[in-house]
Amino acid sequence: MIELFFSHHNKLYLKLVILTFDTVYFTISHPLLGKRLIDISKELLKHKGKSANDIFGYPDDLKLHSSMTLFSIIPNTNPIFEEVLSTYFNGLPDLNTINLYEE
Repeated sequence: MIELFFSHHNKLYLKLVILTFDTVYFTISHPLLGKRLIDISKELLKHKGKSANDIFGYPDDLKLHSSMTLFSIIPNTNPIFEEVLSTYFNGLPDLNTINLYEE
């Protein structure tokens, strides 16, 4: 597990936890956890008129972006994760997550 700490305008500190590929793959592949993750992603897409920040607030909107990025890069994953990225983040993955994942 990798933990990233960064400052936002030198006032706020955010701790993002990036899961290992195996943990992410296990979560998606698990019969119960994977189904729940997909179900909650479908529910999230019902709120298309709002931003991720409107729904979750800060910093949970950042966690959503990071999580959906991780789940979307798993080979043969459910396309719902890309749909969440498209709906709430203009189709863009979280670059910090990608960079940390590729390290």
